[in-house]
Amino acid sequence: MALANKITAAVARERLTAWLETQDGISDVEIPEVLVPSANGLSNETLIFDASWTEAGARCEQRLVARVEPSGESLAPVHDVEWEARLLRALAGTGLPVPAIRFFEADASWLDAPFVVMDCLPGKPVPDSPPYFIGGWVFDLSPEDRATVAENAIVAVAQVSTLDPDDLGLEFVDRGKQGADALDRELAYFERWLAWGREDDHNPVVDAAVAWVKANRPTEPEEVVLSWGDSRIGNVLFAEDLSVSGLVDWEFASLGSPELDLGWWLFIERHFTEPHGIQIPEGWPNREQTIAIWERHAGRKARNVAFHEVFAGLRFTVMMVRAVALVKAAGAVPPDSSMAHNNPGTQVLARLIDVPAPTGATSHVISND
Repeated sequence: MALANKITAAVARERLTAWLETQDGISDVEIPEVLVPSANGLSNETLIFDASWTEAGARCEQRLVARVEPSGESLAPVHDVEWEARLLRALAGTGLPVPAIRFFEADASWLDAPFVVMDCLPGKPVPDSPPYFIGGWVFDLSPEDRATVAENAIVAVAQVSTLDPDDLGLEFVDRGKQGADALDRELAYFERWLAWGREDDHNPVVDAAVAWVKANRPTEPEEVVLSWGDSRIGNVLFAEDLSVSGLVDWEFASLGSPELDLGWWLFIERHFTEPHGIQIPEGWPNREQTIAIWERHAGRKARNVAFHEVFAGLRFTVMMVRAVALVKAAGAVPPDSSMAHNNPGTQVLARLIDVPAPTGATSHVISND
């Protein structure tokens, strides 16, 4: 489920054409059409368009993506597309297939909010609906090809964990100064998010998970690396040969343990399977195989994996609490919906920390299509 875009294709085309004409050295801009997805996710608004222009005497053509900051209610307490553009520019020379940033525009008068324009990466995504374990192009592959898709994506997740934030000048990605270490700062950030985004004072599973994380956090120092923040297969693009052609959606990146992204990957797979009684299809690696692939390509032994699965579940369900408030406000679910308390994320998280799971029918808000 996602929220509708606020801008129409015709208005977006007119404004983007006029805006691109104002950029230094660019003239004769043509944008035949703008694709405005009927629904984006719950974070930034997305516009996709083919543009051609004259620059330095040559004609240029490129498919581009504009990511626009939310101009009203938002999923996270802060959305900063300039921050995301700065991160992606820092990653440009690392070998990771991330979008190349073309422009950042701070003037909100063009698209009603600041926005960043980047190259549109080639490749096809893995839609969340239907879940890729029961339908869609990944499910339709042979077991051998499914194994290739999974391994290539897990390798990409592992490669992110090998990046040294100091070498890349990523100190700005840290969650701030609150807390003794990166884990403390990440937890404090999501506690603030929960306090800001919740509709009520008590969410039994989420509140129990906060207490569990504090009581069970690793005591030994953890190496600090870049964390993608949303390391799931829905944010990986694949070429025709099933290699990874793109890694997208970096707005929740942070600095922290190498296992942060591994834990997120594992939790999201639980989210799509366990509450629904779905079995992982033949060829797809199980939990132990996934960890082994990650270890080989991260060049380290995975530590505290069970903790980081729970911590991922906490972060995911905090996002869900806010997401439910947004879809209620948009009229997409009834005002009395219990989705914030009872969803696949809280179901899995309750089992992981051994507390009573919510009862009744579950529903969820997660989409990349």
